[in-house]
Amino acid sequence: MKRALRSCPGNILFAGYLEPQELKEAYCGADAFAFFSFEETEGIVVLEALSCEVPVVVRDIPVYNGWLENGVHVRKASDTNAFRKMLEEIFAGGGQKTAVAGRKVAEEHGIYATRIRLNEIYQAERLGGSEEICTLQS
Repeated sequence: MKRALRSCPGNILFAGYLEPQELKEAYCGADAFAFFSFEETEGIVVLEALSCEVPVVVRDIPVYNGWLENGVHVRKASDTNAFRKMLEEIFAGGGQKTAVAGRKVAEEHGIYATRIRLNEIYQAERLGGSEEICTLQS
């Protein structure tokens, strides 16, 4: 990995090396976010883009089934031509509907909502007794 980082072309920017504010500005300033990956585990970068109300196009892979609906929260593409077509539609002004719905999905997967769900699980399993496990406030 270190060798690959040392020898990478100068026009490559690794997002992990950006300050959080710079990364947020990049997302918020984007006209669209396209994620071409064939593999994904948690969808963190997609959630980050959705939280900034950026229209998102993802590859139509199973990991997104059940929580990202095509045409509602994101647009799903299966090949390069479909990505191109969807991005052109977004650039022509057709991305706001999914951007707003996508933001809601990001909020549902945010740390506050996750804390509430985990607390409910702990309470249901009686791991926390009658006391609330987490007392963080939004």
